[in-house]
Amino acid sequence: MVFELKHYQGLRLRTIGEMLSTTEETAKNTLFRATKKLRTQLAELRS
Repeated sequence: MVFELKHYQGLRLRTIGEMLSTTEETAKNTLFRATKKLRTQLAELRS
């Protein structure tokens, strides 16, 4: 959800945090983990 809101909707992390009733820092960490997971999955497809 955070990844989609940030990259597809262009929202700021602060706004995303407010929308999801969490902090900006939590939204940032969630985005980092989602991006890392996506990169790993994409790398596996390329192998």
